[in-house]
Amino acid sequence: MQIQRFLAGRTGPHPLPDGEPADFVVHDLGTLKLPSGRLALAETSSLESPVIVPVEPGEYRVELTSAGVDEYYDVSEARFAYVSLVLSESEPVTVEPAVVEPDTVQWRTEPQGGIAGVPGLHGVNMSQIACLALADAEALPRDMPGEPETWYDSVLAGQDGGLFQRMDEPVAAPRGTVRAQLPNSTTGDTITLVIARELQYPILATRDREGKLTGIHVDMLVVGELAETLQAFDGQSEWAQFELEEAMRAEVLAEEAAEQRNRGFGGWLRGVFGGK
Repeated sequence: MQIQRFLAGRTGPHPLPDGEPADFVVHDLGTLKLPSGRLALAETSSLESPVIVPVEPGEYRVELTSAGVDEYYDVSEARFAYVSLVLSESEPVTVEPAVVEPDTVQWRTEPQGGIAGVPGLHGVNMSQIACLALADAEALPRDMPGEPETWYDSVLAGQDGGLFQRMDEPVAAPRGTVRAQLPNSTTGDTITLVIARELQYPILATRDREGKLTGIHVDMLVVGELAETLQAFDGQSEWAQFELEEAMRAEVLAEEAAEQRNRGFGGWLRGVFGGK
């Protein structure tokens, strides 16, 4: 995989797989404590069985790289392109499949030989109603209340909307994300949620010139080699194109009507005041 086409943590204009430009922005989602050194990545409907990536124990920043798209698309605000655990501020020079704990791989949903035909590339499988969750693997069973099968209804959805409702509040930055303390934590352990599509997201790692890990990244298949290889990019839609053309047509007609009114008003003035 080419680091030049890997856009996690990058800003500015970059082309999407269909050639249209997008404005990439990096959002800070706060920090994540990983005292166990085991990063859990899971969909929110199955927090009890995450894919686990080993890292050095510590507290790390979580970044979200989003791609702002124009009105040609059904979603005209921003698409979340990468979720990154930043392990180092060193410049990444390579990108490769992340190492995951073998017994946590979702073998039943992954193609043989690796996602997109890349050996050793594993991912997180997302269902239709789920979000991507990041947490410390050992904090989840310790700091979530009740049995795992109750977590979705009691904490994530909840009678009052739970964490999902907070993802849509104006204070969320950006909307569609939330960082919250695990309910029973006494040491500030948190969980980060990011809204996601129903896809299988590859898990990647970047390294610096010395071969040290700089980050673990969930590729949300909006841009880059894997999005193109898997044909996962949701590009321009006929409906969105039609809506845009209708809006442009209405704008042109409104301008022509205004110009006609101005010409009529000007002619009336010339008739009143004797102008030519």
